[in-house]
Amino acid sequence: MYKEKSTKPVCLLLVATALSMTGNMYAEIAPANPRMGNIAQDEGQLTGTVSDAMGPVVGATILIKGTTHGTITDMDGHFVLNDLKRGDVIQISYIGYTTQEITYEGQPSLEIMLAEDSEQLDEVVVTALGMKRAEVGSFGRGIRPSGKPQ
Repeated sequence: MYKEKSTKPVCLLLVATALSMTGNMYAEIAPANPRMGNIAQDEGQLTGTVSDAMGPVVGATILIKGTTHGTITDMDGHFVLNDLKRGDVIQISYIGYTTQEITYEGQPSLEIMLAEDSEQLDEVVVTALGMKRAEVGSFGRGIRPSGKPQ
């Protein structure tokens, strides 16, 4: 009922195509641009710990100055910062502490001790529900005893 089709011509065509492309199937061992091999040597990785007088600082920001490339410290105050180049300035900051700047010179790790910035803490004013200081005292004046008309 079914007529068998001959697959020999198709198979021969596939084999011939595969054999003709063997020279193009191998990847280059050496990069086409010899400078490309040196890029990884110019970049570095920095690990470290940020702490204060009480212990590790959780959530401190570590940035490469002038960029948006950075990281934050984990629960133990540890961080890893990649893609650094010699001469990059690393900024370490956390609210309530003095921001520190360290120049990267290829060092593999850093131990950073943050110092409190008392001036910065004096500038922070926390109010309830976005009220201004003048409004905070008004809570007691708006209460009237129940059952007594005004």
